Amino acid sequence: PDQHLVYDWLTDHKVSWCAYQYGNFFPFFTLMKKWSAEIATSLALSRLGGRGRFRYYSRFREHWLGNAAMPNVVFIEPEYTDGPHGIPNDDHPPTGIAGGQAFLADIYNTLIANKARWNRTMMIVTYDEHGGFFDHAPPLPIPTTVAGFQFKTTGVRVPAFVVSPQVEKGSVFGGNLDHTSVLQLLADRFNAAQEYSAAVGARQTQLVPLATILKPVPPAQIAAPAIPKAMIAAFAPAAAAAAPPAMMVRAPGANATALAFHNVAAMMAETNPELAQQAGWSALLAQPEATAA
Repeated sequence: PDQHLVYDWLTDHKVSWCAYQYGNFFPFFTLMKKWSAEIATSLALSRLGGRGRFRYYSRFREHWLGNAAMPNVVFIEPEYTDGPHGIPNDDHPPTGIAGGQAFLADIYNTLIANKARWNRTMMIVTYDEHGGFFDHAPPLPIPTTVAGFQFKTTGVRVPAFVVSPQVEKGSVFGGNLDHTSVLQLLADRFNAAQEYSAAVGARQTQLVPLATILKPVPPAQIAAPAIPKAMIAAFAPAAAAAAPPAMMVRAPGANATALAFHNVAAMMAETNPELAQQAGWSALLAQPEATAA
């Protein structure tokens, strides 16, 4: 519950950042008590038009297309399948992929709508899990100690995409990467190529810097095709039809994550009722509990 997050690293190194949360509730790291108050405050401000470090995704297009400065690093979170709220669009089973793909298309279309910003942007799409057990490439033998046990494997591969005017169109990157490659990229960009941390640095000897994906392209040659809105709309209705009702609270015990979210929201509603109301959490808690999907 008290890990040092990338949010902390960016703050310590004076790098501006923010996180946008899709839907009406709160992001994953609200489960960490040290972040819950700031998240609630920021989201309450976001609902009123403010710009704290945690914001609702409904404000993203307005912010991106506006004249005010954007943070150097932006995180965008979907609604999670095992959360207690909303219509999930995280591509995670058993949720269908329609909503997640429509979400990504909407992010991309927003990014390219501000060409000046898009020309300097690197969009990284990552997943935390794999889509099957067969893989023609063997895992990397990188040692990791977890709870006193050492594993010398990265496990099966997961998908990742880099979308940017500064990458070769339609190319496949063949170098070795893992999730810590994104962390080291931040250190390469914002900390004079020093190690992100000792633990991350130890892994980089067997990995290729993520920055090597970038191939600077003259702005005159940059063309970003938009995804037709009709195509996005074709995905979105299917996602809504297959999803549970909006603002559904699953019964406590349905799964551990949903229960944890529910408990944090209840705690915040009790200790900071004004913030909970402004952030929209109290409305969710007032909903009758539903059985698990």
